[in-house]
Amino acid sequence: MKRILVILTLMLSLAVSVFADKQVIAVWDIVNGSGNYVGNKVAQDFKAELTTALVNSGAFNVVERGQLKSVLREFSFQQSGMVDPATAVQIGKMSGAGLTFVGNVVTATVGHQDNFVYKSVKAKVKLNYKIIDNKTGVIKISEMVEGNSSVVDGQRVNTELLMYNAVKEAVEKVTAALTELNPVSACVIRTHEKWVYINVGSENGVKVGDMYGIYSEGNNLVDPVTGDILGTEEFHIDNMKIIKVMPKYSIGVRKNNKRAVFPEMKVRRIFGK
Repeated sequence: MKRILVILTLMLSLAVSVFADKQVIAVWDIVNGSGNYVGNKVAQDFKAELTTALVNSGAFNVVERGQLKSVLREFSFQQSGMVDPATAVQIGKMSGAGLTFVGNVVTATVGHQDNFVYKSVKAKVKLNYKIIDNKTGVIKISEMVEGNSSVVDGQRVNTELLMYNAVKEAVEKVTAALTELNPVSACVIRTHEKWVYINVGSENGVKVGDMYGIYSEGNNLVDPVTGDILGTEEFHIDNMKIIKVMPKYSIGVRKNNKRAVFPEMKVRRIFGK
């Protein structure tokens, strides 16, 4: 059994090693804890949408539970609820992933709503999720996210579409939080007036409309006691919005265009700007 586990570990590690520049995350099945059958569909849609969103972000490669079935069988492991951190770390390490995502649908409802201005039909989902660092067992994120979608009462109602749109809203919030842990980063290739060319493109998940911060580096930050280099000074220069994306590079328009930007300066994807 140990020999089989070693072989499986090597195979999975090799499979993800080619993506060393990206974070690898294991995404477990989402558990329906809502107490109703609608939650089953929400759980399935949530996992599918999250997997797609993480891959498209360019910051992650996803190891799904289906890819781990051989390992799980060796452990005789069955998921009966949200995976506890200890188990997630053990299985996550076996998969070669640095992070593990576990989630639980708390609410999945569709109902009528009267807000005194107009009546509507509203879909609402809530998901409790955790992001666990497989190396340390530390829970990096533990949050509850909510997604909503509604139409004016009296219109033709597609409840499945309403619920799906609510799921997508919740997934966007989770993806934003995850990408902040491992933002797409690159550097400036060249500049021309207000335009900035960077060395990442569609192959890295960059999309038109994405926002990136531009940063210059200063001196190394050295621990006065140990002498260890703790990091590097970083100064925010400007933000830019991506307007054109090619496979290996992208072009952005600067927001302020007041301070000089030079090749090799760092750029990093940002949210909520």
